[in-house]
Amino acid sequence: MIFNFSDKTSKWYYFCISLVVLIILGFLFTGFESISLASTSGGIAKIGDEVVSIREYQSVYNQRVKFFQQLTGGKNLTNKQVEQFGIKDQVIDSLVSQKVMVSLAKEIGLNASKDQISKTIKDQEVFHTNEKFDLQRYKNILSSNGLTPTSYEKSIREGIMVERFNKLFDGFPTSDKAIEKITSYRNQGYKIDFVEMNSSALTKYIQVKQSEVDSFINDSANKTKLEELYNRNISEYKKSEERKARHILISINKDMKEADALAKINEIKAKVNTGNFSELAKQYTNDPSGKTNGGDLGWFGKGRMVPQFESQVFSMQPGDISNPVKTNFGYHIILLDDIKAAKTTPLEEVKDKLAKDYLQNNMPQKLDAVVIKAQEELKNAFASGQIDSVAKNYDLVVNKDQNLNLLERKINQSNLTFEEYKNLKESSTNLIKKGDLSYLVKINGPLSDLADKDKNVNTDKNYAIELRKTLIEKMKEKYGVNINRRVL
Repeated sequence: MIFNFSDKTSKWYYFCISLVVLIILGFLFTGFESISLASTSGGIAKIGDEVVSIREYQSVYNQRVKFFQQLTGGKNLTNKQVEQFGIKDQVIDSLVSQKVMVSLAKEIGLNASKDQISKTIKDQEVFHTNEKFDLQRYKNILSSNGLTPTSYEKSIREGIMVERFNKLFDGFPTSDKAIEKITSYRNQGYKIDFVEMNSSALTKYIQVKQSEVDSFINDSANKTKLEELYNRNISEYKKSEERKARHILISINKDMKEADALAKINEIKAKVNTGNFSELAKQYTNDPSGKTNGGDLGWFGKGRMVPQFESQVFSMQPGDISNPVKTNFGYHIILLDDIKAAKTTPLEEVKDKLAKDYLQNNMPQKLDAVVIKAQEELKNAFASGQIDSVAKNYDLVVNKDQNLNLLERKINQSNLTFEEYKNLKESSTNLIKKGDLSYLVKINGPLSDLADKDKNVNTDKNYAIELRKTLIEKMKEKYGVNINRRVL
């Protein structure tokens, strides 16, 4: 990110107004690729009348991935790491909870007025020029990030409603008897290990012979089908030109006027070269990430940077260093490191893979056999203590020592509920099926080690949080939650 905004909200207010701005600005000067989602009019999820849009999911997903990248040394996450960290489930659960809170806020009259929305936006310094709200700057920043005023104002409205809803739980009254009951419920339950498996994710383990692939390709009736598959996934095969660059930013703000920023960037320009660019970036840039990575912006294509910055970068050759470039963020000097030319992989080179993928996704009997085999292997692996290696064979995550108690009545982001466990025996391994999802579960024992831990907990605050969580879960049942997992 170019700017570092402070979070002024309560620590539970995950979907607060400041975070909306942070997510938007997080895209401007990063080399991180947003996830690719199929187009769907229904969005990612529907909760009552509220819809989680693809853009909302992408924004929070990308921000969450960036957070984990920082924890893991700044390297891009692999698909496996994304799965291991449970990022997709965390994002969708948070967004679903947000929409539930919005619906609840509507029901109890906590809507946001147009004046409140307008004031909130006008108070945000990122949209200011000379300490005043700048309508054109507001529109430019939204436009450069693919947003409209309508969609952004909707996010602000929801942010206000969620914040007002959360404030209802500040200092929620409790009693010693209530706290005792809450603690008792939290300590009643099980410790379990489990593996969640989605049947549709196992299609890649279906064995397809090369002769079957060849037969499919050589059948003239499948020519159109292959072309359709190729065109449907053309984004995988058609890569636009990308450029890799570094920059040094001198921000324009209340502490650095424009004339001073221009003088400073010109001073740096006079002594910068390809050999010392990274070191000078670490020394001078106002981009926080640039101070550690030498101003490296990674690879990016057109449409990822603000217009003035993009125009300069795509007019340069590798090794060129630009003159100062002014954007809404201040003055930049840019070094172009490298260029990846646009490339399209022809159908002929990927037809085998397309044919194999198509066959694997249209062999229901073979898929059933693979699923049954995986379920049996995982169940036996729990019993033999080999669960880690067997789960790894299927690219699955083993969730260990999870607490399932009478208070929360579920485990983290899974769909498992207390009712599905109450008749299971200790030290047993069980298979629970829920549609396309299969859960292999091992009951390790009762929750007997939590009593001492609760002595140092602020029970008033804990009770309010748990009450809020319980209310949200109950309202999910009332409104109905439909998640389009095939899009994730």
